[in-house]
Amino acid sequence: MVRKFEKKSSKVLEDIVEESLKIVGIETDEGKIKLLLRLVMSGIANHYFFSPDDLIEVGFLQFCKSPDKDELFRINILRDKESGVINANTLWKFYKGELQQEKDFKRVLDNFLQELISYSQIQEMSIMNLTNVMEKRKGETNHGI
Repeated sequence: MVRKFEKKSSKVLEDIVEESLKIVGIETDEGKIKLLLRLVMSGIANHYFFSPDDLIEVGFLQFCKSPDKDELFRINILRDKESGVINANTLWKFYKGELQQEKDFKRVLDNFLQELISYSQIQEMSIMNLTNVMEKRKGETNHGI
C-alpha cells in the first residue's frame, strides 16, 4: 500500500513546541514559538552541513545526517523496552511523564488487586471455619435428641 502524503500547516509542529514549553513551565507568545521551532530545526541542519558524519544521541533520539542531499538531517529512535520507549508514541509519553504515571497507576492497581485477593482468601477461610463450627454444633444438637 502506497502512503499518500498530505500537506499540513506548520501549526501542527508549533502546537507541539508550545505544549513542550508549557510542560517545562515556559509561557510565550505565538511569534516566539514559531521562531524557536525554526531556530532549533535550522540550527541542527546547520550543524550537519558542517559535520555530516556526527552521530548525536539525545536521550532516546539519535540525530544523523541523511545521505539524501535534500534531507537536512534524520532522527532515529533508540528503543528501550525497560523504560517503555518502543515507538514514537511511547517516546512522547516518556518525555511528557505519562509513561511513569501509567507505570505508577498499574503498580497501584496491581497492589490493590493483590490485597483484594488476599482479603478474599482470608474471608473464604473464615467462612469455611464458621461453617465447620456450625456443622459441628448442629451435629452435637442432633445427637442430643
